[in-house]
Amino acid sequence: MRQNIAAVLIFRDGDKIAFIKRQNTGWMDGKYALPGGKVDTGESFTQGIIREAEEEVGVTLKPKDIEVVLVAQVRGADDDNIWTNVIFEAHNWEGEVHNAEPDFASELVWLDPKDLPVDETVPQTFFYFEQLAAGKHYGEFGWKQDA
Repeated sequence: MRQNIAAVLIFRDGDKIAFIKRQNTGWMDGKYALPGGKVDTGESFTQGIIREAEEEVGVTLKPKDIEVVLVAQVRGADDDNIWTNVIFEAHNWEGEVHNAEPDFASELVWLDPKDLPVDETVPQTFFYFEQLAAGKHYGEFGWKQDA
């Protein structure tokens, strides 16, 4: 079993959220996901999401313009990977949000999180928005629930 850490980012434009459609990654290709990725060894969550934002969607973030909105522990379907995901929301950024990694994302689209295409969205994404709508700041996805 492996423990992994990732940072994920929410960009809002009114009621819409920026999503990338994954490709050529070997994980959930063809599905919409929020921008983000693994936090590198020696990197803080903040440093990781600032780097990922620049790499994936071509914008510059400053620590004062982002905030943690949710922490989620996610268990993979194969039970071999456990992820601690820190979900940030950006309140300001420099540049235009766009698909900056066309080799790994086929498109960047702005979607309403209340109307995501079920078969085309990474499953835990629904969980993130359910937790946020409920006012929660921590959640566990993919774990067997105790009775």
